[in-house]
Amino acid sequence: LFWHRVGQNMVGVAALAAIVAAYGRLVAPSFGLLVGACALSTSIMIVHTLCSYPLLDAIAVGNAVLAAGIWVRQDPNSRKAWLVLGIFTGLLLHLTPNCWAMGLCVWGWLGPQALYRRWPRSNLVAAIGCALIVGLPVLIQFTLGQGDALFSQIEKPDYTVEKILRFFWEALTIPF
Repeated sequence: LFWHRVGQNMVGVAALAAIVAAYGRLVAPSFGLLVGACALSTSIMIVHTLCSYPLLDAIAVGNAVLAAGIWVRQDPNSRKAWLVLGIFTGLLLHLTPNCWAMGLCVWGWLGPQALYRRWPRSNLVAAIGCALIVGLPVLIQFTLGQGDALFSQIEKPDYTVEKILRFFWEALTIPF
């Protein structure tokens, strides 16, 4: 159990370092430190580095989606930035639902800007297509009615669609 906790803390430190590095490079070093301090102080980061649940990966990928979104915002003509955003968004579906709110917020922020500012629509379509291709295995499981098995490591999970939507709504409204 001790080495498991050490491993969890090492993953937490690595995720925090990635968050600080990404925001520090994309925006400003002081902004990266600010986001890192905020991420470190959240109960999600504290709980998931001290418990046995493998949920920290979702926090790291959720922040990767936000970092890719900032990259797209800084260079909307970059096809590479849009594809990275699509890959990370599709990857969110493979992880625990605690990161899905970040993906929806980033797309809710970038989508209207892409349409209003007339950014290249081909990049937007490529990012959405890339997200769908990467997330396709999980989307197929949902359509076959096997989505509940994705959220639990127990043999017979009791998650319903209503419960998942309630979790999602809580994750969206926690900061407020």
